[in-house]
Amino acid sequence: MPIPHTYKTEAIVLRARDLGEADRLLILLTPAWGKVRAVVRGARKPKSKLGGHLQPFTHVAIELVQGRSLSIITGAQVLHSFLPLKEDLVRLSQASYICELADAFAPEGEENRPLFELLLSSLRSLAEAGEGLLRYFELRLLGLMGYGPEMRVCPSCRTPLASPGPFRPSLGGSLCPACALKEPGALPLSPAAFQALRYLQTADLASALRVRLEPSLLRELGQVLGGYTRYILEKKPKSATFLEQLDDLIGPLQPEGKGL
Repeated sequence: MPIPHTYKTEAIVLRARDLGEADRLLILLTPAWGKVRAVVRGARKPKSKLGGHLQPFTHVAIELVQGRSLSIITGAQVLHSFLPLKEDLVRLSQASYICELADAFAPEGEENRPLFELLLSSLRSLAEAGEGLLRYFELRLLGLMGYGPEMRVCPSCRTPLASPGPFRPSLGGSLCPACALKEPGALPLSPAAFQALRYLQTADLASALRVRLEPSLLRELGQVLGGYTRYILEKKPKSATFLEQLDDLIGPLQPEGKGL
């Protein structure tokens, strides 16, 4: 859908950077136009009425005018500030990670309402969801963008998987025993991780968040899905490194719930 000259939309602020002497460039995720780059004129001036409404990880309703190369934001109203995420270092880092992934995968100017809704619901749930939410987000994001990992049949020979095998990022799935022998670089995958990936691929958000995953399992899932996203993006998200450092210091956070 072409972006009109003047338009209104919901948006999630993925990131921001200074532009010129007083402006700010925002990267937004919108339901109808996907990723949009927009400028807030004078956002860094003390009397700016818009700057305070357009912080990263904020859900907003905005008005824009399409310029030659960038949209210009002319009005904004905060719908959800997600303030608890911004007052806690761990939650702030987790919000940064899922927004960085959305930014990396979402194409500009292409409608993707499911991705917008996934990010919005994830930010809403992040304050009490812990790292299980991150793994769920990674899986659903990969599926929405056409990279869902194959956990039902071997991605190499298409044999149905009766038992878990190592995960090969370049093939996008768990290998059968025969193909695993030919792929020494595949990532180890325990039976528990295999079961968790299968479950989280099809569970809705509410069901996924009720599941309690042990810290060791969370780390394993993070290694597998992190390796897969790095292979697809050909780089490691910057926020992933900081999250790993936090995990080493305080361990993964996971709310109470039922075991998988």
